[in-house]
This record gives sequence, structure tokens and C-alpha cells, in this order.
Amino acid sequence: MKIAPNQRQELDFLRDTLDTLEQSTDRGLRQNFRDLRTRLDQWAAKVAVIGQVKAGKSTFLNAFLRQHDFLPSDINPWTSVVTNIRINLPSDPASGARFEFFDDADWQEFITGGTKIRELTEALLPGFDADLLRQQSEEMRERAQKRLGKHYYALLGSHHEYDFLSADLLKRYVCAGPGSDVGLERESLGRYAALTKVANVYMRLPEFQVPLILTDTPGVNDPFLVRDEFTCRSLDKSDVFVVVLSAHQPLTDVDVALIRILAKQDSKDCLIYINRIDELDDYARDVPRVIKDVSERLHAAIPGIDFRIVAGSAYMADLVLRDDEEAVAAREALDTPELAAFLQSRYGEVPLDALDRLYLASGLDEVKSALSETIDQGVGREQIAQILGDVRAEINGAQFVLRRERDALQ
Repeated sequence: MKIAPNQRQELDFLRDTLDTLEQSTDRGLRQNFRDLRTRLDQWAAKVAVIGQVKAGKSTFLNAFLRQHDFLPSDINPWTSVVTNIRINLPSDPASGARFEFFDDADWQEFITGGTKIRELTEALLPGFDADLLRQQSEEMRERAQKRLGKHYYALLGSHHEYDFLSADLLKRYVCAGPGSDVGLERESLGRYAALTKVANVYMRLPEFQVPLILTDTPGVNDPFLVRDEFTCRSLDKSDVFVVVLSAHQPLTDVDVALIRILAKQDSKDCLIYINRIDELDDYARDVPRVIKDVSERLHAAIPGIDFRIVAGSAYMADLVLRDDEEAVAAREALDTPELAAFLQSRYGEVPLDALDRLYLASGLDEVKSALSETIDQGVGREQIAQILGDVRAEINGAQFVLRRERDALQ
């Protein structure tokens, strides 16, 4: 499936137009068109995956990217790193990663708060305690100092860059790892996790027709409130949100609070993904009931906003990517008459191949279709329209200058 093909056509048209204008206009006017071209090349659709801890966000993202076990899906509560997966950005390397570390100013802002998002978090998110957050932040900083030893102060405010990308590399910076603090300075797993502010990884994936920044957030509703804080601080940096819920306990008070925070952000689009339907007893009966319940409760809690709701199982999609014996056995156990009945009632078809049946039931194609439509017709279209308006303004300005010069010559 190609994601956002219409937006790709708009981008190609704008790039060709700016290239032509830069070559054909007066030398003194070319820089303005170069600046617009740079701005266009830096544009990307920004999508964040959010939800409660253990809702299956990282498993969803791995399956969404068709990368089994790439993002850590079972990590230590000390881990609180926002991971940006930068896909097809022209100015980025084709592959690799950049990990940025906290500096003293970041720690101070993180502890004291004062941002609009922090105010919304304190007001709306149940169980958020600013004093406890400050205490845990200090403990996190002490843990980073213990783990990194004499290297801690040299790393503050710096970054590490790599020209390759692997799951093991990522875990070194975002996964705290098991065990006590004894011997932390000798562990490679999660060595830099407590000091990492943000992880940026670079990919080229042809399925995505436009540049995309896909953000994996730490999650909310965890006793370690640093996760809540990092997740909420990332909300104003994205335009589209995929909220991952658990089919067993969809739309808790925390979920509603999180979606309320999103609803208070301007020009944000929100997609609800009800995960883990593979754990329900009867797909054909239970999935429509869960979707209906979530829809009704959302409309009651946040009236006036329509939400696209998709139900599925990231675990099923992950099984399709694997070829080990355990995965084969799990696929056979899930490929039941109940699954076929669900596919027929939900999608009007039952694919002949077992892998296709599981992937269709995962709901990921439906998520990608909704995301593609949102970028093509929603926030992506609006943002590209702003750049197009600025291009027109520059053209009008260039025409005015040319007319004035022509009149002066006459």
C-alpha cells in the first residue's frame, strides 16, 4: 500500500516549479526561491503513536514498519526516550541514527515544567504528581551519573551519530536493561538510556510516498511519571496521533484524559487503534461491541469531534513477519473459523492464504489507509498549501520587481 500518493504529486509539482523559478528569475531573486525549496525539503508529515504503557505501541510500530523486534517492546520502567523514526527525508542519511543527550538546561526545564503541555497534563491526566516527577527526575539523573561515571559530564548536551542502524544499537540508547545498579558502568545494554533526550533513526521505505516522522512515545499511566512527562511533552511536535488502546480495557480515564489533551491542540488529527483483539473470545461478536462502546464513550466525553476507530492486532501482523517455529504454531492457533467469520463480517472477504487472513485481521492496512487519507486531505494538505501560498507571494513579488524595472527602462 502506498501512503499519501496525492501529497507526493503536490510535492513533486512544487519542487519542479521552484527549480524552474530559481533557474529563470533574476539572480537577486533566486535566494528566496532557494529558501522555499529548502523549507519544502524539510517538510514531513509528523505522526505520533501514543497510549498507556503495555497497550502494545512498540509492537504496533514494528508491525507497521514491517520490522520485527526493531523497537524494544518490553522495556524497563526507567526507559523514557522519545524515538523519532525519520522516513524518506531528503536531507537525512539513507540509514543510521543520531542520539541527543540532555544538558543541564534540559534537566532544569524538565524538573520545573512551566510549558502549556505541562499545565494541561497536571490539570487533565489522573495521578500526575509534579513533586513525585521532580523526585523521579533527580533519581534518573543520579542513575545516569552512576552508569556513565566520569563520562557523564562530557556527554551532557552532546550527541552520538551512526551511519548504520540495528535493534541492538537502538537498545543501547533507549532500553535501560534488567538488573540492579550494581555494575551499570560495565553494561552495554541501555548504557546511555537515562541520559538520552531523543533518539532519531533514519530509514528509506518506498511504501511511504512522502517524508514522514513517526514518533514512538514512552507511554502514560505508569508509576514512573517520567514516561508521562516525556509523552505529553512530545504532543505539540506532531500533527497526527495514533492512540493505541487495549481491547481488554479500552478507553480508561487515562485514555480519555490523553485524548482530551490532544483535542485541545489546534489542527491535530486523531486515529484510535484498538489493539490486542486476538485476546478476545469471539471476534465477530466482541470487536463490534468494543468499537461501539469506545465510540459512544468518546462522543460523550469529547463531543463535537469525530474519531476514526480501527480494531486489530499488532501481534497478528508481527506473526506474519516471523518464520520461527513458535510463530508458525501461533499462526495455526489463531487461524480459526471464528477469525474467518470476523473477516467476512468486518471486511466482506476471507483471503485464501493464512498469512493474508492474519494480516487483514491485524487492521494495519486499515490504519495505513486512514493515515494516507489524513495526510492527503487533512493536515498534510493544509501545510503544503501554506508553502504554495508563499510561493505564489514570491512570484507576485518577482513580477512586481520586473514590472518596475521594465517601467524604469521605458
